[in-house]
Amino acid sequence: MKRKSTRARLWILLPVVATALVFPSCGKVNRPSDAINRMVKAYGGTAKIKAMEVYRGRGFRKDLFSPAVTQSYPFDIYRKGEKYKIRTSYVTKGELVDAIYIFHTEQHNYGYSKRDRKRDFERWDLALLKYRFPLVIGWAQSGDPGGELIDDGSADGICRIAYEDEFNAIQIGIDTKSWLLNDVYVQDKQDSSQSFMEQYSDYVAVDGVPFPARTKSTMNGRAYYDFFLVKIEFGIELPDSIFEISTEEIAEVNNIKEREKVQTTPE
Repeated sequence: MKRKSTRARLWILLPVVATALVFPSCGKVNRPSDAINRMVKAYGGTAKIKAMEVYRGRGFRKDLFSPAVTQSYPFDIYRKGEKYKIRTSYVTKGELVDAIYIFHTEQHNYGYSKRDRKRDFERWDLALLKYRFPLVIGWAQSGDPGGELIDDGSADGICRIAYEDEFNAIQIGIDTKSWLLNDVYVQDKQDSSQSFMEQYSDYVAVDGVPFPARTKSTMNGRAYYDFFLVKIEFGIELPDSIFEISTEEIAEVNNIKEREKVQTTPE
């Protein structure tokens, strides 16, 4: 008899997105721990939260700067703790015209595309991964950050808890109907114009675990990105090699650039 694999393969398919997730309210919250405990329970407990910290997803990223029509491009994301990789595939008339990669690990941040090839950069939002979904749930649950309940959610349904670290002021918003994470806001304490927000919505149940299919973000008050995942896999192993540009990925970008040269070369 063939042995059944115990590795969790959890998928989100587009029709499931309409699934509503509503958890019963347990009365008014009086302390940050009241809200955090309910949030942890809503996600299924500590083990399931930990499983979400390693995942890959596939979907579409909205073009926020398209002046005429709404456009979206194929989008892939990989997360392993604070390791991060995304790929956006820019397709025009069925043809791949660019593939833009962004990588973040403890050692480096860099992007790779046909225009810049490999380019090192500093991105503030990548330094904030522990304050973003899903790591922020475990971070808040740990009790280390402390926190102050600044809004119990009785007015607008969003409970808010404020934290501070050495450099940043952090707020997390929790929906008091579902007790799922609604948003995260981070502001630089030395420069109030430097801010970052992520909002999480369109939650779907994946093997009983709520996961936000949609993530929207602003940076310094301006639209930054908006992506929607139609397939998600977590509870998996991702090798560290995924978080480095591969020879195949380099070849793919180089081939796009070479094809453009041929197309623009006069006969």
